[in-house]
Amino acid sequence: MALVALLAASPDGVCARGWLQGLLWGRSDDEHAQASLRRVLSDLRKVAQAGGSPLIDSENGRAWINFAHLDVDIREPAGRTSGRLFLEGLDVRGADAFEDWLREQRGVSEEPTAPVTRGAGFSSAALWAPPARRRPSIAVLRFGLVSTDQDEADLADGLAEDLIGGLSKSRLLVVCSRHSSLSIDAARPAGEICTQLDVDYTLQGSVRRAGDMVRVSVALVNGRQDRTIWSAKYDRHISDLLVIQDQITGSILATLEPALLGHEESRSLAARPRELSHWDLLMLGRWHFWRATFPDWEKARKFYARALELAPQDAPTRSHLALCMLGEIWGGAAADPEAQAAAAYQTALDAVSIDGSDAYGHYVLGTIATILGRFDQAAAEQHRAREINPYLAAATGELGRLALFDGRLDEAFTLSDQAIAASPNDPHLFVWFRTKALASFIAGRYEEAIPHAAAACARSPHQFFLHYLLAACHAAVGDRPRALRALQEGQRLLPGYSEQMIGRAMPFTDATHLERYLEALWKAGWGREIGMILPMAPAAATSRVAHVRA
Repeated sequence: MALVALLAASPDGVCARGWLQGLLWGRSDDEHAQASLRRVLSDLRKVAQAGGSPLIDSENGRAWINFAHLDVDIREPAGRTSGRLFLEGLDVRGADAFEDWLREQRGVSEEPTAPVTRGAGFSSAALWAPPARRRPSIAVLRFGLVSTDQDEADLADGLAEDLIGGLSKSRLLVVCSRHSSLSIDAARPAGEICTQLDVDYTLQGSVRRAGDMVRVSVALVNGRQDRTIWSAKYDRHISDLLVIQDQITGSILATLEPALLGHEESRSLAARPRELSHWDLLMLGRWHFWRATFPDWEKARKFYARALELAPQDAPTRSHLALCMLGEIWGGAAADPEAQAAAAYQTALDAVSIDGSDAYGHYVLGTIATILGRFDQAAAEQHRAREINPYLAAATGELGRLALFDGRLDEAFTLSDQAIAASPNDPHLFVWFRTKALASFIAGRYEEAIPHAAAACARSPHQFFLHYLLAACHAAVGDRPRALRALQEGQRLLPGYSEQMIGRAMPFTDATHLERYLEALWKAGWGREIGMILPMAPAAATSRVAHVRA
């Protein structure tokens, strides 16, 4: 019953298995704890069912409870202020961590003036907001066919299976089981399907063959609103069906999640302030983070902090907070960059400790390791992220950035192109074009660097350092007017872009690469026409420690 209580008290009914193991059996990484949790979950699947489907299940490091078929009294507005002791009669001997959690929750529920709170392991008050938005759930439906061709049928079945498996690697989505989603009639209205399966979105598709070509069409539909929010077509020559299947699966997965999360961010922006759930707060934090201005970073951190109050053991929230802290360092908003880098690293490390199978968590930890000068660890974390989720384009792009700083320019180009092709609408897109621009610049191909830098600016025009990069590229080819215009835009967005800040963001192993970049900025007018007086400091420009830890 303790396990059921923990799941029922979580904001969206989802908990990391490692956290559950630690609370109930003392160690998140202990084999006995892992075996005990597997046994309990197996027993619950058998006895707790509705319509032949389990009410409690687990996959990919998470366990969850299906609220659609349950009434949970503590989730009702009066659930924790009814005069009864929270989870009265439920005590687990020897589970000290669970007892601490239980005492904390009982302390919250006994406060007569405290608003009702939601979530596992929080102590600060939150306004009651029924119905709370949760992590979005999605069902991948069986792909439609227009013929009886067996190759088409095999490709359709394989795509659906692979998409379910690939989507389940994301910690920001809840994926309907294969048994439920692939057995339903995909021709029914999306709203009916979403109601029956208790999901928010459906991924629908079809396979059509014409001669030696095959076309796969897919659409992401918000079933509650009966609205298509993303669609795409993929045309391939028929050669090896398994290769085609892998290519299309990767393209869909890398593109679908950013589209879905962008839609979720928009929904959270429209929510009323008194109705913000943990998920809303996380999405609002993401939206402000990617705007990359000082006020937006400050708002993002506040939203992430509030989200953690509601779900302190949520690994993705911790990872997003850590990345936001890193963004402030890159952007010069951190009062003490070294202290903030250490705090960001610890926050990211905590996230991975809670859920070691979260690929995005490893990506964030590796990205922060770079600014600390731990390049071997940074690369290892990105490789681990890709092992867990081969479709995580952010990890591929970050490996390209690491290759750039290490002087492996061809590899930097290849990896950046792979990330761009895999996820052409990704919020990280400007980073990958920036890598290509810098790789071209370092290689001395300045004309080639200009369109890459311009593409980065177009994807994220509010990122001040991209305009400084464009200015350096124009200056390198002797186009002073364009260089000055780009520099003025960068100066407008952030007047005090210092040499130390540039060094932190560009930790080249070969110090001469940074020196050439700074020289190009000087040619553009940096520190003179713009009015920023920053005399050159040769020691800082050639010191690897200054680049990484300044």
